[in-house]
Amino acid sequence: MTRRMLITRPRAQSDRFADLIAPLGWVPVFAPLTEIVPMTDTAVPSHYQTLLFTSANGVRAFAYRVDPAGLRALCVGDRTADIARELGFDAASAGGTVDDLLGLALRDGEEPFLHVRGVHGRGDLVGHLSDAGRQASEAILYDQRPLPLSTARLDDLAGGAISAVSLLSPRASCLFVEQVVGKIRSDLPFFCLSQAIAELLHRTGFTQVFTAQKPDMASLIACIRDHPSGAS
Repeated sequence: MTRRMLITRPRAQSDRFADLIAPLGWVPVFAPLTEIVPMTDTAVPSHYQTLLFTSANGVRAFAYRVDPAGLRALCVGDRTADIARELGFDAASAGGTVDDLLGLALRDGEEPFLHVRGVHGRGDLVGHLSDAGRQASEAILYDQRPLPLSTARLDDLAGGAISAVSLLSPRASCLFVEQVVGKIRSDLPFFCLSQAIAELLHRTGFTQVFTAQKPDMASLIACIRDHPSGAS
């Protein structure tokens, strides 16, 4: 039986994930719940020593506006840091969560800090840095605009054509739940990047929720590999 996994990431970021799940026997089905739109009319501050990135979208949005060659960047995870280095930043990875990034900034960063993010974000990185006595500001350089699930994808989910769903961001998870709650079976397997996503699904009544041990791609792929059929 063909196993089809719904991929909810923005389309430009989905191919790598699709390539990683294919060897595990999953057929990707693309259904992006957001699209990344640069905010080209937003001014980029010039007063900073260390850039803070909580997503690869921020890295790309900043590099679209400013030459990144040699700029110091601290990144939330390895993949974000890899992309930053590819674009020319002098980048280091916190290897985990926003809390890990905060710790790295306090240990190794040089103020003032500039957190580059999208319109919709979680946590208050700048606030925590300010509370610690560090100069910090933020630049909102992109939007994560919501996209609806198509009728065909909703029918696939309701009719059993989708074997599992991957959710990699809290915002996408909220958008997904809003569109499907009460319309799909509660035991549909979900593979989640973070505990925050898993908790949302549990609160909504979904019962087959598998969570990566760490909020990074390698851990998520390991989670999928360990539960290839969506069964514990």
